[in-house]
Amino acid sequence: MERNAPPRVLHLCSYYCGTDLYRNMVEALQARGVENRVYCPVDALPDAVARTSFALDVSPCFSRWSRADFFHKNRLIQQDMATRYRLADYDVLHAHTLFTNGYAAYRAHQQYGIRYIVAVRNTDVNTFFKYMVHLRGLGNRILDGAQAVVFLSPAYRDGVLKTYVHPALREKIAAKAHCIPNGIDPFWHRHGAAQADLPDAIRVLYAGVIDRNKNVTATLRALDLLRGRGRDVCFTVAGAVRDDGIARQLRAREYVRLAGSVNKETLIGLYRQNQAFVMPSLRETFGLVYAEALSQGVPVLYSAGQGFDGQFPPGQVGYPVDPLDPADIAQKILLCRQDFAALSRRANEASRRFDWARIAGAYAALYRAEG
Repeated sequence: MERNAPPRVLHLCSYYCGTDLYRNMVEALQARGVENRVYCPVDALPDAVARTSFALDVSPCFSRWSRADFFHKNRLIQQDMATRYRLADYDVLHAHTLFTNGYAAYRAHQQYGIRYIVAVRNTDVNTFFKYMVHLRGLGNRILDGAQAVVFLSPAYRDGVLKTYVHPALREKIAAKAHCIPNGIDPFWHRHGAAQADLPDAIRVLYAGVIDRNKNVTATLRALDLLRGRGRDVCFTVAGAVRDDGIARQLRAREYVRLAGSVNKETLIGLYRQNQAFVMPSLRETFGLVYAEALSQGVPVLYSAGQGFDGQFPPGQVGYPVDPLDPADIAQKILLCRQDFAALSRRANEASRRFDWARIAGAYAALYRAEG
C-alpha cells in the first residue's frame, strides 16, 4: 500500500445478509476513506439485499448440503473467490469470522502473501471451538497467521486465550489482539437521551428473542423475590417467542407485560419507561441491545464473563450478574433503582463508544498498519 493511499479492503463476510450490522460498519469505513468490497458466500440468494455505497457480491457458491463438510464447503468458497477477484488488488482481507471466513483468508495468505485480520465471534467460540474439537488446531493456525485479531470484548478475548489457544501461541496472539466492540445503528444515537428519575415501582425491560439462552426466567425469579419483599414490580418483555414454555411462565405472572415484536420507534418508548434493561444471557458475544439501552439512558444488567462484561467498570452504566443466581440479579436491580438518575446520565454518555464512526477509525488504523 502506498503511503497516504486509502487502504483497499476485501471483506469476507458470510453473515452479511442476516443483519444491518455489517452494512453500517462498511458504510462508516467508506466515510473514513477506506476502499471496500464485500464478498458474501451463501447457499442461496436472499429475497432482497439493501443497496449500498460500496461494492457487494452475494454469491451462492455452495449448497446447503455442503455445509455438513467444513473443508468441502470452504474449497467451494475459495474456488469462487479465485474466479471473482485478483487478490493482488487488495491491501488486506478482513475476515469477519474466525473459521468460515478466516480459513479462506488464511489460505489466500498462504498462496498469495496477502495480509489479513480476523474477528472472533459467537459461532466461532460456542460452536466451532467448543464442539468441533478436530478444528481447534486449524483455528489456532488462522489466529497465528493473522496480522491482527479482533475480539468484541475483553471477556471473550481472555476466555478464548485461556481455553482454546495453545499455550505456545498465547503470548503472540495476545500481543496482536484488539478489543473493538460492535456499533449500534445511527438511529439510536440520533434519538439518544438520559432519563429523569421514575416512580417508585420497579420497572424492568427485556427486548430480544425469547429463548433459553437469553435466560428471561432468571429475571422472573429475581422479580418474584422482590415481590416477596413487598416491592411493586413491572416487567416488560418485547420480542419474538421461540420457547413456548418460557412464554407460559411469563403469561402466568400478573406483573409481566408481553409487548410482542416491536419496531425501533416503539422500543424507544419502552426503554424510556424502565429503570433497568436486564438480559442475563447464558452465552453472549456482545449483545447490541445493551448498547441500544444505554443510548436511551437505561442502566443494563449483563452476565459476568460474557461478551458485554468488561466494556465498563461495574457500577458505571450497570452491573454484571451471575445469570444462575436470581438473588444477585434482584440485588443489582435495586442498585439500578437507587442510583437511577446518575446511572442514566452516564449510560447515555457511555453509549458514544458504540458509534460506528469511532469504531471505523479503529479498523482503519489496523488496515493501515504495517504487517
